[in-house]
Amino acid sequence: MFTFQGDYKRRAQVNLGGAKHEDRAGLLKKAQEERKAREEKRRRELAAMKIQVSILLHSSSIMSDLQGFWRRRKEVALTKDTLRKEWDVLISEGDESVGTWFKATRLFPFFYDKEYDEVRAIHLLRWLVRSKNDVDIWLRNDVNFSMVLIRLMALLLKSVGSIKFQSEYV
Repeated sequence: MFTFQGDYKRRAQVNLGGAKHEDRAGLLKKAQEERKAREEKRRRELAAMKIQVSILLHSSSIMSDLQGFWRRRKEVALTKDTLRKEWDVLISEGDESVGTWFKATRLFPFFYDKEYDEVRAIHLLRWLVRSKNDVDIWLRNDVNFSMVLIRLMALLLKSVGSIKFQSEYV
């Protein structure tokens, strides 16, 4: 619509009905607070993005470390199972010779786990008690065997609470 001033656009009409009139200082303070709030929001979002990027970059190395850890744990468990089976075969052959038990005694600490090897530990301890003369000879002649026996006893003493000894001598 044309006006007498030569403008063909309509002027924006501002409705001031019911509007509160704030003073200049109040408006400036409100604008400053809003500006600070926006800046704080930007700062938090930027910090969150930095954390997410660092996690994303390091997650691949963490995952490979965890995979390596579990791979090694599985390998150790498989090796212990292999040694445990070898020990069972050695003992089950029925050979009661000193050499067999000597080898079995040396092998035992490498796979011993108190949850799985209660029966094996009792079996070995009974043989050591029965064959105390042979054990005494080993201890005199082989310095390394005394270390094996000390290690074996330390392992068994740590788990003595979980092993239920049912002795035929009691």
